[in-house]
Amino acid sequence: MKYSPRVQEIINTLVAQHPELAKSQNDDDRRALNLLIAEQVAFEGGPQWGTKRADPGRPLAKDSIARQDGTTLWGFDLINGATREPNQFPEAEDITGQVFVPVTPTQHLEPFVAHMPPEPQPQPAPQPSCQFTPCDCKADLAQVRAQLTSVQQALAAILAKPLPTSAVGSFFGKQIVLRFQ
Repeated sequence: MKYSPRVQEIINTLVAQHPELAKSQNDDDRRALNLLIAEQVAFEGGPQWGTKRADPGRPLAKDSIARQDGTTLWGFDLINGATREPNQFPEAEDITGQVFVPVTPTQHLEPFVAHMPPEPQPQPAPQPSCQFTPCDCKADLAQVRAQLTSVQQALAAILAKPLPTSAVGSFFGKQIVLRFQ
């Protein structure tokens, strides 16, 4: 049995948020991180999640959480002892006979919120701001005709000028003369 991807996400996130606890040589620091993980998993997954002790006289686990399933107690080894990095989806071990320790379900992570843009809302079709009459259209057309006439006159004036017979310029630093026939 393995735990869900969300449990792995909780572990990875809390280890990343508390590297000083995960990498610590002090077992109590590692127990503090393990407790944070167990509390968050219990908050999201229910009271069957907690931590464990090897026996009643031993301290809390420093790198594993537990899941009580009826009379079976399952343990999950969360952290690699050599690298202090999270194990990815470790197999559950039947640790029935060890002591299940319930934890206070606690929200240690920001609640998941999808940061997606809101759905676009359909916009109503724009309504005309005024009503046109045939007279308005005739006035607009007269204005457009007047502007076209002025453009035509400017173009005719440009074309009426004689074309040059030569042009002087430079090309790659050399002076050139172009002659038109």
